[in-house]
Amino acid sequence: MALTTMNIYELLRYLLSLIFSLILLVKSLLLKFYDFKRKFEHNLSLSIRRLLPRPKKIKLDVIPRHLSFILGEENVSLESVCKLVEYCRRYNVNNVTIYSPYGQQFESEDKLETLIIKLRRTVSDRVDLRVNRRKIDGFDDCIPTDRQILNVYLLNNKAGRHAIIEAAKEICKSAFLSTYGTYITTKISISQGFDKDVDEFRFVKSWALVD
Repeated sequence: MALTTMNIYELLRYLLSLIFSLILLVKSLLLKFYDFKRKFEHNLSLSIRRLLPRPKKIKLDVIPRHLSFILGEENVSLESVCKLVEYCRRYNVNNVTIYSPYGQQFESEDKLETLIIKLRRTVSDRVDLRVNRRKIDGFDDCIPTDRQILNVYLLNNKAGRHAIIEAAKEICKSAFLSTYGTYITTKISISQGFDKDVDEFRFVKSWALVD
């Protein structure tokens, strides 16, 4: 009886050892498969990039001093707005206007203050940041400074949708009628939710003035 019990224990120990070895083998195979899959996807991505035509680099002879952006109905994150402003600053665009006609981004003072705090953390410390004409750094305006001045204007739907449409119309008319000046070509699409007569400006090739 004792011999039979010992044999059972030995058999169980052998089976457990075999199961453990199988688990280690499966784990090793899975790791190798994952590594192969990662390398394959990386090489495939590189091959596709080589086949795709490279985008043309845009070279601007004149950097615009003021850029305006109209946010859509999507709820854009505050981090994305901050990155957009910082990206403009790096290219020496010192006046940035962000208009949120649907009001999700700047609908309350709390959201606006949160965005201002994130802007201050995102933008370089060497920049004199002013949001809606309010100085954020705390430096006295009377003290002369050689720091770069970045003006950011955050406008919500209270600024009026109709005014934005009229401004877009004026930009389009000025671009088509003017025979002088420097323009940046870009395609814009204005949502139908703005105004009843906005259809004529959908998918229009517009020009942003470089002042």
